[in-house]
Amino acid sequence: MLLYDRLSACPLFSGIAENELPGLMERLEAAAKPYVKNEIVFWEGRRVDAVGIILSGAVHIIREDCGGNRSVIAQIDAPRSFGEAAGIERFQASVVAACDSEILLISAQKMLAASKDDPRIIQNLLRDIARKNLLLKEKIEYLSIRTTKEKLMAYLSAQARAQGDRRFTIPYDRQALADYLGVERSAMSAELGKLRAEGKIKFKRNHFELL
Repeated sequence: MLLYDRLSACPLFSGIAENELPGLMERLEAAAKPYVKNEIVFWEGRRVDAVGIILSGAVHIIREDCGGNRSVIAQIDAPRSFGEAAGIERFQASVVAACDSEILLISAQKMLAASKDDPRIIQNLLRDIARKNLLLKEKIEYLSIRTTKEKLMAYLSAQARAQGDRRFTIPYDRQALADYLGVERSAMSAELGKLRAEGKIKFKRNHFELL
């Protein structure tokens, strides 16, 4: 029943009782698969026919330019979903395991068919897509800020507000944070050191405090 406990916490299945999930998963032809850190789940530019639900761990949504420069668009943690446009268009980004993870893959065609009988699925899907659009808007706002220092302070301040505490944990390691903010890791690390020396922040690994 642990699987269904995790699925019931996924926004995609909000309002669907735990005892309904076994039959639904069978109709959706769902299959769980383990992924190791940095393993590709979905490739950019390829068409896939599955929606992913993270049972444990997390994934990064990434883009790479022709020069091989990587940009992290977002991190998605368990128990959320990704790949909602599966079966409709080619992926515009790659999905990569951010750590060792377990992901449930669901047939997109079966999900659309099931949504005809149960409108809760499509309603939940639309709400989750709206939430991800807000995250993308936030990402664009960070990229529009000119200096690395200002990007860092904007991001860290937003994380503190979101978590309701001046002490908070961010979901990214240093490289992923640099990729997310669109800056060089070495320059970002130097700015973090300056902010600490100025008495504006404290940090250890991905644990931060705004002073």
